[in-house]
Order: sequence, then C-alpha cells, then structure tokens
Amino acid sequence: MEMNYVSRLFSILFLLFAFTVAVARTSALKPIETTIKIRKNRRQSGSLFESFATSCENNCEAQFRRDFEDSLGKSYDTEFFDFPVDSLISSSRINFDTFCRLVEERTVCYREECDQLEPPINPQTHICIQQRTKFEQALSCLNATTSHLKCHAACSKAARRSMKDDDSDNRDPDSDGFSDAEKGDYREQDLRCRFQACVLHCRRQLIDFYCEDNEKQSTKETLRLYYTADLKLDLQEFQRHDALKFYPKFCRFFLASETDDANIRNQLNIGDYESEYERIMTILRLEATRSASNKYRNSYFE
Repeated sequence: MEMNYVSRLFSILFLLFAFTVAVARTSALKPIETTIKIRKNRRQSGSLFESFATSCENNCEAQFRRDFEDSLGKSYDTEFFDFPVDSLISSSRINFDTFCRLVEERTVCYREECDQLEPPINPQTHICIQQRTKFEQALSCLNATTSHLKCHAACSKAARRSMKDDDSDNRDPDSDGFSDAEKGDYREQDLRCRFQACVLHCRRQLIDFYCEDNEKQSTKETLRLYYTADLKLDLQEFQRHDALKFYPKFCRFFLASETDDANIRNQLNIGDYESEYERIMTILRLEATRSASNKYRNSYFE
C-alpha cells in the first residue's frame, strides 16, 4: 500500500515537472515585443549613412557619458532615451538643469577641443540650447503627464501592427528595388516615425487631461517643435546624401502635417499619400486614445 502511494506521488511529481518544462519551452518560443525607445546622439539618420567620429569627438562623448552617470545616477547608454521625452528630464528642475549643464559642456568640448564652430545638433541640444526656455516653461506639464504616460507599449504595438498590415496587403511599393539592407533600414526608420506620431498624439491627449489650462497649448507647441526638429534633421541628412527616396513617405507626411514651414512641405514630395497616411494614423490614434484615457488606464496596453 505504501509503495503504491509513493509510486503515485512520483507519477504526479513527474507530470508536474513535464508540464512546467512544456510551459517554459512555450514561453521561451513566444516572441517578446519590446517597447520602442529612441536615442539619437548625433545628427544622423540611423544606419543608412556612415558617420565617422574623430577621436576628439569620441572623447567628448565618452566624458559626457561618464558625467551623466555620475551626476544623474543612470546609464546613458541603456537607461536614457530621446523619444519619448525621457522622464528624467522633466521629473525635477534640478535634474533638468543638471542634464542641460552636461549637454552644454559637451557642446563646449566639441567647440573648443575639436575646433567645431557648429557642434552637432540633436534632440538634446534642442532641449537645452535651441529651445531651453520653452522646455523650462513646460516642465510642470511634462512632469504631470509623464507618470500617466501609458502609451509607450500601446504605440509600440500599434506601430508594428500597422507595418504588418502593409506587409500583408503589399502596400509598400516604395521600397521596391532596394537591397535587403536598404529595406531593413527603410522599415526601421518607418517604424520609428509611426511610433513617434502615435506617442505625440497620446501625449497631447494626456496634456488635455492632466495639465493646467494655461499650460496646455504652450506645452503642446513645445512638443510639436521638438518632434518636427528631429524630423527636419533626418530630412536634411537624406537630402545631403541625395537619398530622399530612402526617407519613408510616412515620415515625410508626418513632418508635412506638423511643420509650419511651407518650404519644408514643398521639399517632401509626398504625392497622393494622404489617404494611406490617414489609414495608418487611424490605427495609431485609436491605440493612443485608448491608452491615454482613464477608462483604459489599467489595460494591457500599460
């Protein structure tokens, strides 16, 4: 009798072990979709164009990374991103001032140590040098929306899903004739732009929910300028290399819809893309709205 009990016990334990292994294997095989985050250290558009930094420039960047970690307690390489606007910047005026001091010191390093009259422009210099006053005025509103910003994961999913829809319906003839590497770069740029468009839409809704009335419009304008400045830098990079065909149409139309610069709009050559842009934006807006609303605050999109 005792032997039968022991035998049954071992049988049960074996079945539990086998089930655990099966679940573990299934989980291991399931692809993990990470949240999209973007950092652009220097004025370049991803990997389409090689960028050769001098040893002096590398020294300035290395010093910046060390000072960033020492002063702010985070790894610049793995814990800080430009898009969406990193919460580290808006969490306190002390952090903002510290971050901008480091950005300014890096700019001085480029200018004085590397003899660059015009140091590289990037999202960080936009915040701390070109548009610092606007960001200082928007800090309170940005901080009020950061803790409620549940749309990162939702927009990552939505951007990827819109790309899959393009694949299934063969909606992307613009990359025909590209090499595999060029197609990969094109798709990566396209995905980033869709993610940015979704997050910007979501952030605007959060501003309406959580910010003071006298802050809403100016903060939205600060963010619009931040996103369009980055898109313009990308556009300039593609134009500099006579490679506008590699700049995805969604990115171009996103820039055209947000910029107030008529000259920029005329350069974008977006043709009859409006209906396709609106189809994609419908997907992105839906997920952004669901994520931003109180009703979905505890949904799986968080």
